[in-house]
Amino acid sequence: METLGNIADNLVVRLISNDLRAQFIDHMMSLGIKPEIPRSLAAKTLKALKTSIETRDGELASVAVRGHFDQLRIAAANAIEARQAEHGI
Repeated sequence: METLGNIADNLVVRLISNDLRAQFIDHMMSLGIKPEIPRSLAAKTLKALKTSIETRDGELASVAVRGHFDQLRIAAANAIEARQAEHGI
């Protein structure tokens, strides 16, 4: 979905992709798989978003949101790997 959204450069496809990712995260958390983004990275994202709003910089906001989802993807992968290791998978 992410690749398709990038190729199509279509906001609707990107929004659907983001929603699906959010649903996967909710499901993982219900299974006890809890991805955690380091506070320092979350703070950096929030600072970039604040700056983007103050300066009306849509590109900076876009980069911050994409970066957040990249961080979330990495955290989710790490959480899944940790869960698998706990269960000997």
